[in-house]
Amino acid sequence: MELTPTVGRRRRRQSGFTLLETLVAVAIGALATTFAIMQVATALKTAHSNNAMQLVEKELRSIHQRAIDTRSEYVMTFIQPATINIQFLQNGVLLNYATINLPLGERFLAIAGIPIGAKTPDQFGNGNLAIDFDQALGGGSNQLYFYPDGTVQDGVGNPNNGVVYIARANDLYSSRAITVWGVTGRVKTWTLVKQAGVTQWQ
Repeated sequence: MELTPTVGRRRRRQSGFTLLETLVAVAIGALATTFAIMQVATALKTAHSNNAMQLVEKELRSIHQRAIDTRSEYVMTFIQPATINIQFLQNGVLLNYATINLPLGERFLAIAGIPIGAKTPDQFGNGNLAIDFDQALGGGSNQLYFYPDGTVQDGVGNPNNGVVYIARANDLYSSRAITVWGVTGRVKTWTLVKQAGVTQWQ
């Protein structure tokens, strides 16, 4: 005897996702989105810090070259929290050339936790001062004098070596540094990193 279709057979499983499968997929998607947002936020913060460092580096290099090209003396003054004032000497009088401000949120700042002592950038200063030029006379100066011969000096003619730190408040690894060598006018940038558990400049 032929059985009717509804007898002795199991119903086929309906196609589609169960509620549990849907919830798992949503959870995975949310985790992936959260991770991506965190990565983007970190990248944006890093770029912001690098932009501040590169701005200062650009101004240092530009004024160094301009002093040579124009055969003039330029004075760069770093003013906390986040301003650079540039002047030039004309007929014995200092005239304003430009005022530069760091990007919003960035400032001249040496955060506790950066390497100190012999581990500072180019071994300039001790890591306690955000603006630390004129190392030959103990440091702490906030001015650089750029001369037509390519040297960077202090106010009394000494080669002016030093370092300036840039960071965001309460963000250790936003720290950047720029060093200046007085005899040559050489400028070098530094980024704070953590390698093998050790915080260091590179």
